[in-house]
Amino acid sequence: LMVYYLFVKKISWNLSVGAFVGFMVGFGNMLLFELRNDFYTLRTLAIFFHQSEKIVSHPQADYYFMSILFFGILIFLNYLSKRITIKINIILFIILTFFSINHTVITAHEKNYPLNWYYEDDQKVFQIIHNNYEKNNILNFNVFQFYAATGDTQKYYMKLNNIDINYNDYYHNEYLYVVYKKDMNYMKDAAYEVNTFTPHELVDSWEINDHYSLYLLKRSNSDVL
Repeated sequence: LMVYYLFVKKISWNLSVGAFVGFMVGFGNMLLFELRNDFYTLRTLAIFFHQSEKIVSHPQADYYFMSILFFGILIFLNYLSKRITIKINIILFIILTFFSINHTVITAHEKNYPLNWYYEDDQKVFQIIHNNYEKNNILNFNVFQFYAATGDTQKYYMKLNNIDINYNDYYHNEYLYVVYKKDMNYMKDAAYEVNTFTPHELVDSWEINDHYSLYLLKRSNSDVL
């Protein structure tokens, strides 16, 4: 983009440097995150498009589509910027606000927690993980949850309780905790965090509620680093 504006649009060097600094301030943290986490977002997007049929049925699928749609709308509005008046902007703002109420106010709790899953269930899962960590010496592990592939909720509890693991590594962990619906095969999930954990054996399982269970898997090979 800088090359385009510098050599095609021929803007000044000062503006180019300013644009570069502004870009790095705004997106530098995202670039560092990608470099430190093996281009996590790019791999997630690849899974998103490759497994789009499965993702559509996910309870939070509309959030994925809305985030992509947002950038599409920006590109579309850029072409119409000269024709859009302040009055039209106000009307569009009111319309978007009206449609966003359902996602930000009315169904916010349901979106944050999927159907038949509650705060108490997350606490129950963590208690099991914590007990295994302290009493059964299960130290080299990671967590996968059906509604959050990287197990962010459990990792929040773990950090509060000083449970130190490699939170981002799903290739060398010896154990994997999986929270999944009872009547579904977690190995068919689109997320690499769980479907690449092969071969493995089921060590134990716990019923969390009437709909979901917690599974403890262990790699069957001896190549864990």
